[in-house]
Amino acid sequence: MHGSAVIAGKLLAVADRGGVVFDPAAEPEKAWCTVPTSLDLGWRGRAAAVGGVLYSYDFLGKIKGYDMVADKWRQVEGVDKELPKLRKAAVFGVGGKGAWRSEEMEIAIAGIKLSVVSSGGLQGSVEWSESVRLPVLKGSSIAYCISLEI
Repeated sequence: MHGSAVIAGKLLAVADRGGVVFDPAAEPEKAWCTVPTSLDLGWRGRAAAVGGVLYSYDFLGKIKGYDMVADKWRQVEGVDKELPKLRKAAVFGVGGKGAWRSEEMEIAIAGIKLSVVSSGGLQGSVEWSESVRLPVLKGSSIAYCISLEI
């Protein structure tokens, strides 16, 4: 499994291909189902649910958000020029906002305000960013990212 998140009270978990949704409020025989194909195809690496939207950082350096109702991924506008493009990065939620993290020799973290605009698109703005150099062994990684409401 490479990713999991909770959206609208449902647990979503995906692997390299395919994934499952668990709805604890559903009847036992309907509690488990597969994730929608479009969700599976767009979910890359660690992701976070913020405000009912699942956010993921793709290999092209874009942050995308998945709308479960529309079953569609949308690119977050407004953060392209403020974040470097890195091949190993992740998004996670803290206090109802998105955060972005890189795993290069230097760990870069940014707080991103995320919102859904009236047209249904996604908007983001970088509120803060920091870089920290840590003595990290080559090949190590951060295993988990979570969404934390403060």
